[in-house]
Amino acid sequence: MGVFVQIDSRKRRQFGRFFAEIGERVYTLIVTRGLFLAFLFLSPHLVDTVAAQQPPAAPQEPPEEDASLAPKEYALNPVQSAKEIVAGNFYMKKGNSRAAMQRYTEATRWDPGSAEAFLKLGEASEKAKDYTSAREAFTKYVELVKDPKEAEAMRKRIEKLPAAPAAENNRKQANPTQPLDKVPDPDPVPSRAPRTNQPARRR
Repeated sequence: MGVFVQIDSRKRRQFGRFFAEIGERVYTLIVTRGLFLAFLFLSPHLVDTVAAQQPPAAPQEPPEEDASLAPKEYALNPVQSAKEIVAGNFYMKKGNSRAAMQRYTEATRWDPGSAEAFLKLGEASEKAKDYTSAREAFTKYVELVKDPKEAEAMRKRIEKLPAAPAAENNRKQANPTQPLDKVPDPDPVPSRAPRTNQPARRR
């Protein structure tokens, strides 16, 4: 009889442990699912609350203007004007009078009081057969030059300039401030022609 009682008590303990483990697992599963459902329910409200607490975004600044499209500003710079004159002389030696006009025009803008720049611009314009620009540049040179003899000689030269064609006058009046085509910088600008030591030919 004592043996049966001992076996029965063991079974009871085993069943108790078994049901206790099942109970713990069920409890853990219920709690986990409850927390998951609570998170799903509360997450939209938490997102709205956090978004409401954040400061408003700063207004977006407009994109920066392209520097290449902005109008070029000029300040008095005789050094830069002299560099443009040197570049213009380079193009004149190359026979490219239109490119030289561009450089001399830049020189007049960097130094509006440079008589040399306007003289060079007038000569390049005359060679390019742009007589309207040549006449304007020579007239400005007369105003700036200090030597009366040079001014008088230039007045006579202006009188001898051919009349500008009607098409050129119309173009100037329609868009008098239209710039010339952009010309790349000469790289480098030679100051003197290179010397070559060639042996003398025998007769």
